[in-house]
Amino acid sequence: LELLAEETDRSTRIFILDLLKDVGKNQIQLLGERLSDGRWYFVRNIVNILGEIKADQAIALLRKAVDHKDIRIRQEVMKGLLSIGGKKAASILAKFLKDKDVDIQLMAVRGYSDMPGIGAEEANPLMDFLEARPIRKKDQALILEAIRSLGKIGGREAMEFLNRYTRIRWWKPRQLQRELRDAAQRSIAEIKRR
Repeated sequence: LELLAEETDRSTRIFILDLLKDVGKNQIQLLGERLSDGRWYFVRNIVNILGEIKADQAIALLRKAVDHKDIRIRQEVMKGLLSIGGKKAASILAKFLKDKDVDIQLMAVRGYSDMPGIGAEEANPLMDFLEARPIRKKDQALILEAIRSLGKIGGREAMEFLNRYTRIRWWKPRQLQRELRDAAQRSIAEIKRR
């Protein structure tokens, strides 16, 4: 681990990282102790290793890095959760929906549609996210992406929730209303098809 932290040659770092992925499967707690290191690039590599291990212990350790101040580490945590997949990883991914950075929120919303091993129950955080989000022009792309993700993983409850977007009317430009309505109708049709 110290060699990885100090190495300057990229190809050597990649070799050490691959070696640590094999060795690290039996040393998850040791890896977890290094998550509080001050070097962001080192912590990112540790998170990458934990994501490759794909064990329940790794998910518990990734939870500790969810609130890290460096955006690159939070992005790596999300990648790790997506590679692991499943209900436990999805519950941690929900925390990123409340992140202060919009790019992280968007990545989390997209992550729901790509995460393996989740179903309609895991759509609830997305519905809560949309419920709390006011409909504004600057948030339109994020809302549309959340509606698309609901279409990919949602069930009956998500379908009923999406119906509200088919009837939206407000004084703002009609194009925004049409985009929301069309996205909701496509997602509802996808849920019905499934």
